[in-house]
Formats: sequence, C-alpha cells, structure tokens
Amino acid sequence: MEKKAFEEPFYKPKADGSRGNLVRKVKTYDKLTLGVYVNSEKGIAANANGSMVRVDVFNVNGKYYFVPVYIADVVRKRLPMKAVTRNKQYEQWKEMEDKDFLFSLYSRDLISFKSKDGKKVTCVDGTSKMVNEEVVYYYGANISTASFNGKSHNGSFEFDGLGIKSLESLKKYQVDILGNISEVKREKRMGFH
Repeated sequence: MEKKAFEEPFYKPKADGSRGNLVRKVKTYDKLTLGVYVNSEKGIAANANGSMVRVDVFNVNGKYYFVPVYIADVVRKRLPMKAVTRNKQYEQWKEMEDKDFLFSLYSRDLISFKSKDGKKVTCVDGTSKMVNEEVVYYYGANISTASFNGKSHNGSFEFDGLGIKSLESLKKYQVDILGNISEVKREKRMGFH
C-alpha cells in the first residue's frame, strides 16, 4: 500500500508567494550500502545482491576474515575483495589480497575452530555449554556481526555468532564417499566463468 505524502492537500508555493501546483508525490532517498546496477548502469537496485553463495576466508597477520560472495557477484562475474568488518558500513570493510586467501565455504561444509575464550552453544535439549574446540558444519554467515552460524557434526548443538577474527585456528575439511575426513590445506580462489 502506497503512503500519501500529505494528509491535507499541499500546494507548492510560487516565487511570488501565491499557490502553485498540487504536490502528489515526494521522492525520497535512502543511503545504500550495497546494490546492483540496473538499466545499463543508469540506476541501482537496493537489496538486490540476492542470497550469499559462499564466503571466502582469508588470514591476515594471524586474524581470520571473510568476504561474502553474493548471487549478484556471480552475475557480474567479479570477485569481491572487501572483508566484513563488524558493525561497519561496506565502505569501511577491510580490503583483502589474493595471497592471504585460505578457502571458500559453502553451506554445510565441515570446519573446525579453536577459540581460547570458547563459544556458548545451544544444545538440542535446551541447555547451553561452552565449546573451545570443535568440528562443526558451517551453515551461514552474518555480515552485521562478522560471524558464522553452524551445527555440531553429530547434531547435539547449534550456534550463531561465532566471531572468526580472533580464533586461534579455523580449518576446512573434505569428506570422501567413504566418510574419511581430510583437511583442506589451501585452495585456489575460484572466479566465475
């Protein structure tokens, strides 16, 4: 439903102070963090990035960062290079370099983390506990808090808000058809063809 600009009719005043044309519409502008150019780059669509396809994980000076890759990036065939920075606007995100790339994560990839402070997780029975080191399934990322969401490999708990920047270690694993697990040491960052 479209909101009316004014409850009572409003007329634009003329230069001489007399009543001018009736104002029927008012254009408003919002600040845009991320958008997608449309109409041969003559316009921009807000919130058109679509869903997150994957995150690319980097390690810079012992700190972990992730760069979200959206459907819009795939369509543009351009790899983003800005890593999420907690509670910051896109323009303030940290620029990454290819040499610091570790691996890409897709939903349900197997990872492990080690945290000196631990992460509070919610168990299936409703209780919670602290976990310092665990093998889990990555389920998604939150760009507002620069954190990951996931579930334990055996389904006993799930978590959100795992900040990755200060983790002691973050590893990715692959599972073969026989269920054998092996660590992914380093991947090549995949572009779009």
